[in-house]
Amino acid sequence: MTENKEYPDSLEAIHVKRVKDEVDVVLLPHKDGSGYSFVNLTKGHICPCVFPSVEAGLHDLEQKEDVLGWKRKDVHMSCWISADERLPEDSYESVIAIVSGNPSKSITLIGAYQFASYDEEGWYIDEFPEWDTPKVRYWMDLPDSPEEDLN
Repeated sequence: MTENKEYPDSLEAIHVKRVKDEVDVVLLPHKDGSGYSFVNLTKGHICPCVFPSVEAGLHDLEQKEDVLGWKRKDVHMSCWISADERLPEDSYESVIAIVSGNPSKSITLIGAYQFASYDEEGWYIDEFPEWDTPKVRYWMDLPDSPEEDLN
C-alpha cells in the first residue's frame, strides 16, 4: 500500500494499514466547525485529536510511525439521515449519530459524533449507556466490513 496524496472527501472511508493491524477510518467534521476528528469504524473509537482540515488530519496520519500507508476505500459512506424522517431498521446495529444533550451533570454534547443504536425503547449511545434522553438529529449506517481477512 502506498501513500495516497490525493486527499479524500471527509465522509469517504479510508483503509489504514498499521504495523499491528488494518482499520477503516473516516474524518468527520465537528458540527461547530472547530475541526475534524478521526472515527475508527473498525474498532468503534472516536479519536480525541482535532485537526483544522482533512489534509492536516491525513498528514498527521502519514507521520505516525505505526502507519504503513492508507488508501481510499472503494465504497463511500451513505448520506446522513434525519432521525425525524427515519430510524434505523435493525435494532442494536451500530450507526454513527449526531447527538446533543447532557449525558451527565458535568457533560454537555452539542452535535457530537457518537456510535449509537436504536430499538423500541429509544436511542442507546455506546459511550454513555446510562443516558436516557439523548437527542439524535441525524444518523448514518456504518460501511460494510472489508471482505478480506484482516488478521
